[in-house]
Amino acid sequence: MIKAAYRMVGHNFNNDRIENDFYATPLDAIEDLIKYEKFDGKIWECSCGDGAISDPLIKAGYDVYSSDLIDRGYGEVKDFLTTNEKVDNIITNPPFNLATEFTLHGLNSINKKMALLCKLSFLEGKKRASVLFNQDKLKKL
Repeated sequence: MIKAAYRMVGHNFNNDRIENDFYATPLDAIEDLIKYEKFDGKIWECSCGDGAISDPLIKAGYDVYSSDLIDRGYGEVKDFLTTNEKVDNIITNPPFNLATEFTLHGLNSINKKMALLCKLSFLEGKKRASVLFNQDKLKKL
């Protein structure tokens, strides 16, 4: 239970960073998203890594397009931040060092919903507050 709580806030137990900020999404996180949030239309997982988000979505019956900047053997190799495609939905766990950029670009790339699986500390910071949280686009639970 304690490790799960630390993981939710993005704690790195070994104090090591993986190149390109690749940390696979825990299965329980995407299972909970599928359980509590429904998506209509195609989903783009634009930072797909090894398919940790895409595979459970596909198994749940969603139409998923997967891409990543780095070839990890899953999805198409593509730099999401340089695309101009529009999709119904985006679900991703972006590299934390690019989470703000992914959010801003993602909001301009969707027709319906975007779900970002980020560390809780993503909600902090003056930069994100001024460019993200004043858009009245966040879901209120």
